[in-house]
Amino acid sequence: MPKRVKIKLVRLGVIKALTRLLKHRNASVGVTEKVLRLLAAAAAVEEGRSEMMVNGGECVGRMVRKVMKVSSAATEQAVTALWCICYLFREEKAAVAAAEAKGVEKILLLMQSHCPATVRVMAKDLLKIFKGYSNIITFEYQII
Repeated sequence: MPKRVKIKLVRLGVIKALTRLLKHRNASVGVTEKVLRLLAAAAAVEEGRSEMMVNGGECVGRMVRKVMKVSSAATEQAVTALWCICYLFREEKAAVAAAEAKGVEKILLLMQSHCPATVRVMAKDLLKIFKGYSNIITFEYQII
């Protein structure tokens, strides 16, 4: 998908609509896979990443929750989107939101499953990032 199309989709408010679709527990597998595929595409542009961080990174947290819950294709798309946001572009707020949504646990489970090698490599990269933020969140929790 060309960059200009991705930017236009973001400006039309697609990210908010896709986040709402991720909230629905009774959404079909096909719909969830397509939602995650669009979010992975939108994560490649700055406007898409910033829009995903609205409401404290709700979209990122929802993507983490969909890992290993819908299908292998949906898991692959969610990991791709998270990798693009958190590893490739180093969005700190997204990494914190993912760690708060138990991203470390999800990625560890994913790495123990029979996932494709490309997903395993992305999961390994994400684990390094989430683990650092997970320790910070745990430390803050213990202080309070």
